[in-house]
Amino acid sequence: MPIHAVLFDLDDTLCDDTGQMFESIREVASLVPGGDPNAIAEGYWRISHRFWTYEIHTRPPEPLESIRELLWQKTLEEAGVTHSFAQLKRLAARYGEAREKTPPPFADAEHTLTQLKARGLKLGIVTNGVSESHIGKLARLGLGHFFDTVLMPDQTGFAKPDPRQFHLACQRLGVLPEHTAHIGDSLVSDVGGARNAGLTAIWYNPENKPRPETASEPHYTVQTLAELLMITVD
Repeated sequence: MPIHAVLFDLDDTLCDDTGQMFESIREVASLVPGGDPNAIAEGYWRISHRFWTYEIHTRPPEPLESIRELLWQKTLEEAGVTHSFAQLKRLAARYGEAREKTPPPFADAEHTLTQLKARGLKLGIVTNGVSESHIGKLARLGLGHFFDTVLMPDQTGFAKPDPRQFHLACQRLGVLPEHTAHIGDSLVSDVGGARNAGLTAIWYNPENKPRPETASEPHYTVQTLAELLMITVD
């Protein structure tokens, strides 16, 4: 089946968001009085990952500041750290400031996007990041001009792995799901969501991690973005 469009996840697909996120978490965790910074950092990572992967698509849109306050509150409560509302707001705000630092795109991102556009493919981004953070992030990455549409849950009312988010992206690009590929690092949000929506699901797995038997099986697995140039050849 020929591919006429490619949808991209953003975080950990076009840039190393996890590395930057870990730095931000550790920075804020070190500021929590009376707590174990390592345990707090691990707790926030786990709680945040669960929210953005499994919970965001079940919730109505809400401000990013409120989400971060909620995640830090859950983290501190789990760690048994007493805190005031004012302390919670300061931690969430400091975390937001730290997350403004954007890592550079992966080395082969710009070349791959340039080649795909040169072939006449339509490109889009489907991310579970919200517009408060990700419009600026995409601008700082310098990749926004490659994409014909960008979908974020607070703008559409849907989030991956909801098939409606993928179908809306296809609709905006004027392509059918069966002629569209989606690439991302999450087996739940990206691979499972794309498969259920009838798209070609591509798992971006640069570290060659084993796929759990219970996870959705991608149509393709790549370790570099440049490998897309082989998959999308008619």
